[in-house]
Amino acid sequence: VFVGNARLADLQLQQDDGQALLAWKGLAVELSQIDPFNRQFVVQRLALDGLELDLSVNRLGELNLLALAGGSSAAPAADAPAAPVHWSLGEFAVNDATLRWRDSSGSKPVNGEIRQFSARLGPLDEKLASVEVIEAAAQVDFGEQLQVPSLAIKALRADLTGQRIEIGEVSNAGARIVLRRNADGEIEWLTPPRLKSSGKGGQQAASAPWSARVATLAVDDLGLRFEDRSVQPVAVQQIDGLSLRGEGLGNLANEKGRLSLQATVNKQGKLSVDGDLQAEPFASNLKIDGQAIPLASLQGYSGQFLNVLLQRGQFSAKGDASLRQEKGRLLAGYKGSATLGNLLLVDPENKADFLKWKSLHLGGIDFRLDPMRIDIREIALSDFYSRLILNEAGRLNLADIVRQPAAPAAEAETTTVAPTEKAPLPLSIARVTLNNGMVNFSDRFVRPNYTVDIGKLGGRVTGLSSVDGTVAELELRGSYGRAAPVLISARLNPLAAKSFLDLKAEVKDVDLTGFSPYSGKYAGYLIDKGKLSLNLAYKLENQQLTASNGLFLDQLTLGERV
Repeated sequence: VFVGNARLADLQLQQDDGQALLAWKGLAVELSQIDPFNRQFVVQRLALDGLELDLSVNRLGELNLLALAGGSSAAPAADAPAAPVHWSLGEFAVNDATLRWRDSSGSKPVNGEIRQFSARLGPLDEKLASVEVIEAAAQVDFGEQLQVPSLAIKALRADLTGQRIEIGEVSNAGARIVLRRNADGEIEWLTPPRLKSSGKGGQQAASAPWSARVATLAVDDLGLRFEDRSVQPVAVQQIDGLSLRGEGLGNLANEKGRLSLQATVNKQGKLSVDGDLQAEPFASNLKIDGQAIPLASLQGYSGQFLNVLLQRGQFSAKGDASLRQEKGRLLAGYKGSATLGNLLLVDPENKADFLKWKSLHLGGIDFRLDPMRIDIREIALSDFYSRLILNEAGRLNLADIVRQPAAPAAEAETTTVAPTEKAPLPLSIARVTLNNGMVNFSDRFVRPNYTVDIGKLGGRVTGLSSVDGTVAELELRGSYGRAAPVLISARLNPLAAKSFLDLKAEVKDVDLTGFSPYSGKYAGYLIDKGKLSLNLAYKLENQQLTASNGLFLDQLTLGERV
């Protein structure tokens, strides 16, 4: 029987090519009982200081540690079963260890380090029923893709027989993550090694899934940058100062945890999320508060569908979101508000603003996914502006805003199947209000060009619904050319399956001298003076349209011949 202490200092092992593999400054062993005759080994404490381990995977997927085993050899003859070995370890401590990783097996090499790794493990024995990590800490450095200046774990217990991991506390501060999506749409980040197959045949039986739970999670000052190079311009999303707190998070069945998150999005926006989360079955109820999140970085995505430039925009939302997995269905909902503010879309073809507004606010949203239904208490659009341009070729810019798909190649004649009629989406909007709007129209097709403003636009729509038989009320007021009043009133139900419209429009005292470009082009004379008043009435019911128009010209006088 041996009792005492032992120490092995300044060990260094190299690979066949002379590169470093394993080294340590000191390995200290406190022996309580070593009895080789009775096959009993009791170690009170094992402490490893200054460990340096260099792991690498070459292009063939060979791990350097496994390569040290050398070539194959004949299996030794089977011996009689030996008596079992009984061993135990009271404590295992690692201090100031460094792990270097080099992986050349993938399309791009992955190099990194785990530095200042320290850990203390609790008692172990030959049964290996459980492993307890009293505390562990490290720094992680994989270049710009992953930097973790401070990572700490406390009170980790792994039940190897019950396949369950319990962690008392995980904390992380100052981490930085950079993700990229390349031009081919593939995510570029840290990839696992492509290890060479052992060549052993057969299939392994599927093991039961592990369960895990973290009692307390604390993440501070996390930064995440995502660059999408599959679109042009490159879309960059940035999250800074992310703070995350979690309690009872894991994948235990029917057990909910709580989380709270705050972050800055794209340097200006603020995001706050607070609520509960359950992994099995999946369920979550979250309070969301997003404030003025910039949207200009989404131009690469919007440009795939629209021929306008998203110069600026901000998104805000505040409400309660719910998600739940039930019998293969994802049940989702949102109750709250959303605002798209400070929007500016630019028409690059005509080098002019196309659409802008100060605020588009949706209040009292009640959204459900399955079955889908949307109810909105109020939509309010304020301080809006739109520029409509008829270009020199006689084409309106509005017609070219949406990108058209490429024309398909000629195909063999096929039988056309009439589409089945679908029920309208259940949708109701109690009230829509418009305030302080303007539409600017320019006709560059005529010479000289004609431009007019329809301003001071405001009004409301009440009672919009997709339910058959419901009718909404509309009233819209404005001014044509900053002087002539415009009034539009209507009863309508554009959301229902069977459309209904009863509209009346009135324009009074429009100055006709501004229409001289048209009278000169089509009648050969300019207009010296005159005013126009117009009354329109349209009614659409049971797919039948009736209309009546009233036109009144006051003191129309033609002038110079063109």
